[in-house]
Amino acid sequence: MATLDTGLCLCFFFLFLTQVVVGLDPVNQVNFKVPLAYPKFDQCDPAWANDMMADKTVCKVGCLMTSVSMAIRYYNITINNKEATPGILNQWLRTNGGYDNESDLYEPALDKLSNKIKYIGKQKELMWSDIVDNLNNGTVTIANVKHGKHFVLMVGYTEPVSDSWLVNDPYPPFNQTVYTTDEIVGYRVFTM
Repeated sequence: MATLDTGLCLCFFFLFLTQVVVGLDPVNQVNFKVPLAYPKFDQCDPAWANDMMADKTVCKVGCLMTSVSMAIRYYNITINNKEATPGILNQWLRTNGGYDNESDLYEPALDKLSNKIKYIGKQKELMWSDIVDNLNNGTVTIANVKHGKHFVLMVGYTEPVSDSWLVNDPYPPFNQTVYTTDEIVGYRVFTM
């Protein structure tokens, strides 16, 4: 009897593992679709955590800038002939009008970094189909979450249609990988 139970448990374990690896949520029966494999950066990485933006550190308020740096790195856009990281991007932004006095990112400044980058704009709402199109065609979409206090890079969605979005969250204490549409209060959109 123990052999049968062990074999059955192993069978279910491998079934579960297979579903997780291919992106199937066994509870809700949805597939996670991740069109592009963006790198993930941590805004509190010791290499840049204490770097000043304007008057605050990258670790404290660098979520939007860190999310943008993930996309820049994915698209192999260099900054002063260096691979993009939050530290390198922050240095460039500090000397190129990239922040206001409160360390908020001035997104249009990124257009000066490379002719490959175009800030499309800030949007309060996007249709589900528009976000999916953005993700599938490589349009960088960053979600404003936590009641407008945090930003995350959107990297995937669920199929069949649901209101869950997969993200790269740059802030380790949150370490959240999924947000729902109801948790999103706005978007920043770029082409690269």
